[in-house]
Amino acid sequence: MNKFLFFYLNQCYFAYIIYNILSLLWFPIEKLPYSVYFTEVAYTILPISFYFVNHTISKDNFFIEKSMDAIFYSLVFGIVLYLWAPSFYGHFLYDRTMSGGTGMIHIRAVLQSVYGVTAVGTFSTIIALYSFMKIIKGNKLKYWIWFIIVIITSFLSARRSAWLALIIVLVYFHYLLYIKFQKLTLTDFIIELTLIFLTIFSMNIFLLDQVNEILVRVDSMSEAIGGRSVSWISGILSTNNIYLGNGLGSMSHASRLFGNHGVYDGSYVKMYTETGFIGLSLLVLILVRAIFKGMRNIHKYYLEIGIIGVFMFQAIGSNVFAFQILAPIFWYSVGQCTNQRRG
Repeated sequence: MNKFLFFYLNQCYFAYIIYNILSLLWFPIEKLPYSVYFTEVAYTILPISFYFVNHTISKDNFFIEKSMDAIFYSLVFGIVLYLWAPSFYGHFLYDRTMSGGTGMIHIRAVLQSVYGVTAVGTFSTIIALYSFMKIIKGNKLKYWIWFIIVIITSFLSARRSAWLALIIVLVYFHYLLYIKFQKLTLTDFIIELTLIFLTIFSMNIFLLDQVNEILVRVDSMSEAIGGRSVSWISGILSTNNIYLGNGLGSMSHASRLFGNHGVYDGSYVKMYTETGFIGLSLLVLILVRAIFKGMRNIHKYYLEIGIIGVFMFQAIGSNVFAFQILAPIFWYSVGQCTNQRRG
């Protein structure tokens, strides 16, 4: 009975996976090779397996604890490489088309760590949320330091969508932890403001060029949507079937290698053009259900709801659902909120 109930409750996920796989049937093979489709399966479908992590690991929070440690230290490693700017790192970025050159000016253009600016921006926001969660559980000094470091990495990533997501989810966490649950006090708030002020002051002294670049990108934020809307409209107009889409991967970055004009910045539009109204609707149902179930036990799942919110917001202007390094933590959070196996 429990197995049947488990299958019933998760049938939307199975339908989403199967539907995306079946989109191979209408994939435009006359324009693109099958390798594009299978690349997209690896990037977007395989990470969904992390939705089931909480059914295979008995120790609560094992996955999230280890993942957050690994993410944080990878960001710190990125800062070291950013400041050191060794030649081998410049070649590493250039060889992976993450920069336009190998010199120091290219290394310090944005903070990329070893996985690129989009991942840096998203991971920084997630660690900021995690730091807040750990602060209320003790060891405040350690996680206030974490919080300040990831504020810096977020700004150095130069990802506007990450900045906005960071602001939105921090407002959400402040409401929960200071007002609703009253887990943090006025003293914590004063400490937080002081640390943020000192961070901004220090960045203006030691990273003035980067601060100026941040201000330029903030000023041009309204232009970001305008620039993306051109590719969105082009992608939508090229969709052969509004219900089925053009097939998984047909608008991906991989398709660009074969002369295709895809949707490179905007997960929702990309999914609509690839899997149509049906595929996008299935994802929306999955996310709505996860959020509603998580909200019922928000005192247990506020971190996961925050992570889902970060991805949903960034997905407006970035293909975060198609980042293999990002998607696992997203689908893990969706699974936690939906299945609620935490004690």
